[in-house]
Amino acid sequence: MPDINNAPNVKLGKVVVEMLVSEGLILPEKQARILQALCDGKMTSSEWKSSIQTKVLKDEGKADDAKSDQED
Repeated sequence: MPDINNAPNVKLGKVVVEMLVSEGLILPEKQARILQALCDGKMTSSEWKSSIQTKVLKDEGKADDAKSDQED
């Protein structure tokens, strides 16, 4: 059975997500969830927006007031 962590989409996803974390665009604690959604092809534009907004609000000390714009 092939190792899923060696799949090209997972390797690329890890690079992208790690870069977004290092650039301060997403929260490190959201990294695993975002990577999974990205690699599964299920990351929507509203999820990207929500992830970045959450990071900005947390940096501003308003994370408790953050509301998700994610689609159901």
